[in-house]
Amino acid sequence: MLFAMSGAPYRGGVGAPSASSPDETGLVADLIAQFADRLAFYRELVQNAIDAGSVSIGVRIAWEPGTCVVAVRDVGVGMSREVIEEELLVLFRSGKEGQEDAIGKFGVGFVSVLAVDPEVVEVHTSTGDGAAHVLHLRRDQSWDLFEVDGGSSAGSTVKLRIPMAPEAYGQFVVDSDNALERWCCHARVPIHLTASDLEGEMLIDERIDRPLDLEGALVSVDVSDGDTQLVVGLHPDGESFAGFYNGGLMLFETTDSLVGSVMFKVQDSHLEHTLSRDNVRRDAAFARALGRVREAVEKQLSAVVIDALVDAASSDRHRYRALIDAVRPEVIVATVRQWRFPVLSPIRGRRAVEGSALRGLYATARGPLIDALAAKGVPVLDAEGLDDEGLDALGRLVARAVGVRPSDAYLAFTVVLPVPLEGYDDALLSALADLLEAVARAPSSVHFARLVGAAADRFCIAGGTPADPWLLESEIQDDPLRLIARPALVLNADHALVRGARAAMEIEPEVAVAFLARAVLVQTGRLDEKTDEALTTAALAGLLGTAE
Repeated sequence: MLFAMSGAPYRGGVGAPSASSPDETGLVADLIAQFADRLAFYRELVQNAIDAGSVSIGVRIAWEPGTCVVAVRDVGVGMSREVIEEELLVLFRSGKEGQEDAIGKFGVGFVSVLAVDPEVVEVHTSTGDGAAHVLHLRRDQSWDLFEVDGGSSAGSTVKLRIPMAPEAYGQFVVDSDNALERWCCHARVPIHLTASDLEGEMLIDERIDRPLDLEGALVSVDVSDGDTQLVVGLHPDGESFAGFYNGGLMLFETTDSLVGSVMFKVQDSHLEHTLSRDNVRRDAAFARALGRVREAVEKQLSAVVIDALVDAASSDRHRYRALIDAVRPEVIVATVRQWRFPVLSPIRGRRAVEGSALRGLYATARGPLIDALAAKGVPVLDAEGLDDEGLDALGRLVARAVGVRPSDAYLAFTVVLPVPLEGYDDALLSALADLLEAVARAPSSVHFARLVGAAADRFCIAGGTPADPWLLESEIQDDPLRLIARPALVLNADHALVRGARAAMEIEPEVAVAFLARAVLVQTGRLDEKTDEALTTAALAGLLGTAE
């Protein structure tokens, strides 16, 4: 027995013997020491209250001179004299054996009240049959048991009187609040904590319990399956977390990766803690719970994460970046067709495309090139505003999801945009064509255009007549003076040489024309000594003719 010999009589009656003396002090001390958290008694008392069928639990912390008084009250079935003597006060004997929905079944939890070294633990309990019993359990493990009046209502109150210095009281209250939050935050019954300060003023008045949730998760999904409830989600940094609960009371939490890089909590009435109270039993119920978590990741979380990624791209850029960092393709179970990715410019009105439709392109900003690609049905991944780290994370995500690491669309394509002619542009283009014809070979036509994308730094390219925007892919044609199938000469209106020549036309048109012609011949590799001499002669002739 834990605190007395078997068959010990009631204490406190006429002719009753003195309080019982412990005969297993060493074992009890070892059991007390097993509770690494000395405030774990809150969990044990809450657990007992839930197992007793209580629909609510109240925890009260108050100060009396030199003493901190902690009271845990429930409205469960209460305890009879026999239960107190034969179960509560007996090691390794539990009245919950065979009770499927009971959380604690080892018969050692109540001893945790001694971990805070109380002067006395008072238990007031009644089964509601008119009788009530009061147990006084002292720090030396001796006890007295009384029968008292006032047993009309069922329930139990466990009160700990803990000797304490006033300066330690405030921290004890804070630690108690944290302990209840840690151990009992998802309790299946309401838990109300109140605490007063040294002067009796209310310090804390709060509910401890809350629904099963994942604080800080970027995205999560709740799943219920019979007597199993779980929530799975993603941490912003892709970190792992696992929590196991029974009756909403925490059995074990860890950051070890038990089911990949996901966060999860699982509540299951079949899960049990180990005898040492510091872990969850690795049994069939544990294996079954992990299996349900994996199933939830595959069937529910994967789809929710993909939808969240698409939605965040258009509604919350900070969240979009966080999801890119957090999503681990090896965790999300989806086929190439099931994956969807947001695009910068809609494809046929859709802001997202299947993974199988990707062409391996991304862009950090939308513009005419991206719109031109979209008009051709070429999707460009939305990487707007992403820095190098974000681009790398997006690249890894897409590569693992669909097998293609995306590249910058602005380095792979060019869109040629028509430019309206102004001022002396007609004269400049005509004179340039004539001069090139005189010294080398004239292109089929000459035009100004804006080059956006891979050829943005080019002075000129060879192409068609840019009456409408058109796309160039892969190798850029830059020889408009070739002999066969001679293309048009397209001058980049944004290039500094072209801007300078257009500005000089009003003052020195011959110089402007000769300047552009030389640049064209240099880029096409046709400026040899003979051509250079011919160009100089033609330019001088133009200048002299103007002077005359």
